[in-house]
Amino acid sequence: MSKGLKSLYTLLGLISLTLLGFVAVISKQHIYLPSFNWLDWDFNLPSPIDVGMYHYFFWGALVLFVIVLLAILVVLFYPRRYTEYKLADKTGKLMLKKSAIEGFVKTEVLKTGLMKSPSVTAHL
Repeated sequence: MSKGLKSLYTLLGLISLTLLGFVAVISKQHIYLPSFNWLDWDFNLPSPIDVGMYHYFFWGALVLFVIVLLAILVVLFYPRRYTEYKLADKTGKLMLKKSAIEGFVKTEVLKTGLMKSPSVTAHL
């Protein structure tokens, strides 16, 4: 995955984390949770929704918050599958996969007869 996509997905994830956190904090004032007393903010907003819905909003926001947080971590640490090389002439770009390079080198070593069963790893 390219750095641009990682940055875009991380930015979208952070925006959604902000919104989900805001929903959880607003919904908290209608739910009694003694361990969450540090979230005691009073917004004095009118409640057009039934009090039972606030439980759904609070727990739904917390579950989605954790899922989005885990998704951000997966996106950040997801390895690149392809490496892009710019060619010397103006014909374009070359996209190579790690397994293609390893397979090519292994085939060439087998053809020359240097090793019987080579183990090839490439670090891109």
